[in-house]
Amino acid sequence: QLVKQSALPMLGMKYVFDFGEYCSSDQYYMQSTVDKHQDLGKLEDVEAFTSQDDSGLKALLSAVREPLRWIKQGDFEDYIKKIKQMIG
Repeated sequence: QLVKQSALPMLGMKYVFDFGEYCSSDQYYMQSTVDKHQDLGKLEDVEAFTSQDDSGLKALLSAVREPLRWIKQGDFEDYIKKIKQMIG
């Protein structure tokens, strides 16, 4: 629920090639975009972008992390053992 409520709107896709990048406002991966930019070399990465700068993302991450600072670190194996004991 937290992820859904705090997600930033996606503005488009960034295609990273050997020799440059191309940003598209289309929100879905498009093979036609890759084919159209073969002059930039081999496709290395595709990533969604939410804004022109990272300030919105940094603020969101900071707000999400803040409550987690106070959570006590636990032992995962111990947690699993306790669950198994509860189940029987």
